[in-house]
Amino acid sequence: MSQTPFRLNPQALPPPLTPAAFDLGISLYRRQRVLDCTLDRVSQQEWGVHGSVRGNGSAGLHDVSVVLETTPTGDVSFFSSQCSCTVGRHCPHGIALVLKATYQVNTAAPLAPSVAASRAAYQPYQSKGLFDDTPSPARDPVCEFAATTAVTPTARLHLARVADVDVDRLGLLLATLRFDYGGIAYYALHDTNPVQLGGTDPHQPAQILHRDLVFEHALHHALRALGLVGDSLGRFRVPFLSSAQQQCWLHWADDDFAVFRAAGMNISIDPTLTGWITHANTLHANLGPVDPQPQRCRESPTGDTCEAYGDAAAWFTLSLGMQVNGQRRSILPLLPQLLAGLGVATQGLRS
Repeated sequence: MSQTPFRLNPQALPPPLTPAAFDLGISLYRRQRVLDCTLDRVSQQEWGVHGSVRGNGSAGLHDVSVVLETTPTGDVSFFSSQCSCTVGRHCPHGIALVLKATYQVNTAAPLAPSVAASRAAYQPYQSKGLFDDTPSPARDPVCEFAATTAVTPTARLHLARVADVDVDRLGLLLATLRFDYGGIAYYALHDTNPVQLGGTDPHQPAQILHRDLVFEHALHHALRALGLVGDSLGRFRVPFLSSAQQQCWLHWADDDFAVFRAAGMNISIDPTLTGWITHANTLHANLGPVDPQPQRCRESPTGDTCEAYGDAAAWFTLSLGMQVNGQRRSILPLLPQLLAGLGVATQGLRS
């Protein structure tokens, strides 16, 4: 068994990990609460870890995913985890999963060799015998390359709605990231630099693209700091753990996605998001008089009024609705979800 070339140093924990969370993670790992662990190597210094961790006591099984980045010496410099537990992010379950992955056999596929190394390794086969007398071509075939220069890239983020059938799997919105190098849209998780583009069409010369890896890594960090996770195609999303947890998309959309613009990204919005956010014009709350007869409360047939009935004392009747585009819409059935979303937003302001 060979160790993976990274370690989680308790003396130099990357933010936002804390020593207390690290101690809880060690406890879960030592008690063998990590049931399965899959390790994927994304690039030279980036790793993805997925698995299942059982919580304390009678807690159920949690699905955990972690993205790591390491220094050249192997210390973890970036840690971002998503968990199905109530904590959600950067919890001890993610730390326990990484500790398990530290001692797991490295089964990740080797990194793709650079273009220069691939060319150096290629040696044409010299035929013998049958074609010895065949005249050589007048001109050896040469791969033509277009002249290239260093280009300052820009980050482009396209935001689109997720189909209703996929919301429980992907969340509300999908953000697709591309790096624009002078009109060339490019995205890759590996750190190969420079890279060759094209070359398969004999009428179109190949191009050599010089990437700005520092710029690309900074944009990845910015998206992950907002709680988004991505795939190899550059599609980022907020993992769906609960409806309240997806409220961040509503706040960002209502603010015209200013949080992404502030991070240095050029935003394009899919037409499917037109009119996605609607503001209520007014909010009506009507309180009725106290019924002297002992009664209980039940929802009215229209769903927007709480009516009294039975043998329990009722304090008042309640009608709650919003005026949207001149039409009154009942929000009484949505009240628990709205209060839950308000609680999540309040916690975010305090943290």
